[in-house]
Amino acid sequence: MIPKEHIFLVGPPAVGKLTIGRLLSQWTGFPFYDNSRSIDTASLLFPYGAEEFREYRDEMRLSFYLRAKSSGIGGLISSCCLARNSWPYLNHIEAHLSDSGWTTKYILLTADEAIILSRVESLDRQKKVTITTQVEIENWFVNNWPPVIPKDKDLFQVDTSKKTAHLAAKQVMVFLDRHHG
Repeated sequence: MIPKEHIFLVGPPAVGKLTIGRLLSQWTGFPFYDNSRSIDTASLLFPYGAEEFREYRDEMRLSFYLRAKSSGIGGLISSCCLARNSWPYLNHIEAHLSDSGWTTKYILLTADEAIILSRVESLDRQKKVTITTQVEIENWFVNNWPPVIPKDKDLFQVDTSKKTAHLAAKQVMVFLDRHHG
């Protein structure tokens, strides 16, 4: 059996996960799932951060991954904001996929905080429900960064500070080509 690949783009807000994920999707033919969409959807029904909000967001995400693993797709690219408390969720998704023969590759996208501060107020981010101002991103960094990365996780790191999204995505593709399967 040829393992199916799950490419998980992780990193702080405004680092380029969405843009790079879309490029990788075009180049690989794998669908791209932006986990933050579940935040936008859940916030239509419940106050951001409320218990009902978190439950509904998590149900949507798990449902998506359960459907993805049983579908006919050969791979999947997804993104998730990496914070101090992210690993239980990431491990949960990885476990659900691996029980069906999927392999997960983590790509850690990073950037200088000054670069992220300049990106956070971009027009693309204004469509999001969370973290659209410099004050919000500064607070996010105080409360969520740096994450503790488990010793058993092998993350390929790409610093997007001085790269175009296109160049950063190409760097990820080179890594994926070298570590296929």
